[in-house]
Amino acid sequence: MALVLVYVAQIPVAGSLVAGLAVFAALGLVFVWSFCGRAEQVAAVPVTHARPEPEKDAKEDEPVETRPVANDLRKVAQGVSAASTGLDAALAKSKERVPAASPERLAAPRRGRADDLQLIKGVGPAIEEQLNEIGIWHFDQIASWKARDIAFVDSLMVGFHGRITRDEWVKQAKILARGGQTEFSERAASAARGE
Repeated sequence: MALVLVYVAQIPVAGSLVAGLAVFAALGLVFVWSFCGRAEQVAAVPVTHARPEPEKDAKEDEPVETRPVANDLRKVAQGVSAASTGLDAALAKSKERVPAASPERLAAPRRGRADDLQLIKGVGPAIEEQLNEIGIWHFDQIASWKARDIAFVDSLMVGFHGRITRDEWVKQAKILARGGQTEFSERAASAARGE
């Protein structure tokens, strides 16, 4: 632009450079606005996590009713975060189609007594509370999870995505459901006894 102004319009070099830079900056702003501004609008799709409310006056051992979650699971599988790559790998290995069901969930613990889910490495008081709110009270519930169940529960875990696969909850829960001990649960039990 500056060269055109110098040779064609016979404007001095300094004036041509200033005019050229002004045109260059204006075109740059137009391109940034047209391409980048619209991309942010398209990419900004909020993901919401609904928390089911526990049923009141439910009978013992009765599963909580669930809602269809096929679309929610697809969203979870496509973009939870880089921290949940283990979840994505588990979903990719699964030969099952994404169902419209969820893992077994209970309105209340069986016989009024929940398992101490904090004996699973990676489950603290906040996570245990979230699990209880969605109807997970026992080791055998977690031990029975498949990839689709993990994806469903992970989608409901607010602020703790990817923890289920990263800390291998299912593997630990299988041992604890049989009455066995993991290295973590032994340490937790020793700490509780004050040893």
